[in-house]
Amino acid sequence: MANLFLINLKRKYNLEVLYDKTNTQKMQRDLKCNKKVNTFMLELAKMNLIPNELEWMSLFNTEPSTKEEALPFYYRENIYEFYVEDLHYIIKFFPSMDEFSIKVQFKNEKIDFVDLRFITVYKMEINSDKGKCAKFTVYANKEDDRFYSKIEITIKPNFSIKVIEDFLHNT
Repeated sequence: MANLFLINLKRKYNLEVLYDKTNTQKMQRDLKCNKKVNTFMLELAKMNLIPNELEWMSLFNTEPSTKEEALPFYYRENIYEFYVEDLHYIIKFFPSMDEFSIKVQFKNEKIDFVDLRFITVYKMEINSDKGKCAKFTVYANKEDDRFYSKIEITIKPNFSIKVIEDFLHNT
């Protein structure tokens, strides 16, 4: 499975040499000078900073809707729409584009209670997924070398959002 994944990424970036056990020096040289390989390695590292589709489905108790069904989870916009008690949640994220948004409305009204959008997300974590407790954290705005934003979102038992800006050395 992992080999198939690497072969697909190799095709995407049109790489000549991705991994060659007999010629590791050539691979190391390619990593230093080939922008395609560097982009590939960065993208592969970013994938490990976002929980997978099954983890999100478990947290939100719903499957994502998307327009790009054929694309892998990481390369499409995922929309999770669900209700918890009197609140209607619409959570969208597009992992490969670093985008995340959350909209919360009261069930019987179309007025937004919360509407947040971030376009510089670099990491997401699921903190708690235990039936009656659902929490996750979004990290954004790491463009500056000194600061980052941490958005802690609790869906169950009670909705809350906590936005923290902190010094980068505390991550």
